[in-house]
Amino acid sequence: MNKKAPETYAESIARLRALVDRLESAQVDVDELESLMRESVELVALCRTRLRSTQASVDSLLSGLHQDAKPSASAAAGTVEIDDDWTR
Repeated sequence: MNKKAPETYAESIARLRALVDRLESAQVDVDELESLMRESVELVALCRTRLRSTQASVDSLLSGLHQDAKPSASAAAGTVEIDDDWTR
């Protein structure tokens, strides 16, 4: 990328929106077009990577919650069942 890579996902999205606005304007000259497109593609890849990483982390955390909520095999009969589906 031409500039320092954004440090947060929000900064990446903001920069990508600015690039799209610039690309959609009729004032982009041919010499600038390639560099704007290159930076845009790199930002999209960066955002996808961050989203996939975050999704994997969230999935792992939720999986841990579900594992903790399951009664153990040695639990006595009559234990209270936990409704851990807080996503409803």
